[in-house]
Amino acid sequence: MKLYRVTVITPTANLDRGVWASSVDVHSNHITFADENDELIAAFPSDISMITSVETKEQYEARKSK
Repeated sequence: MKLYRVTVITPTANLDRGVWASSVDVHSNHITFADENDELIAAFPSDISMITSVETKEQYEARKSK
């Protein structure tokens, strides 16, 4: 699984979220995240959202241990 950092841009504030997922798919209206069983974890509107970074579990743990 990877950690996807997502920013949702709204008129009043940007919302930063992190999603642990095995796969990501971009449809016409949504960015969807699924686990290894292909079950939906999260969905964001694609017109106001962007993936800002992707980290593996090893990279995340190495960064957190510093």
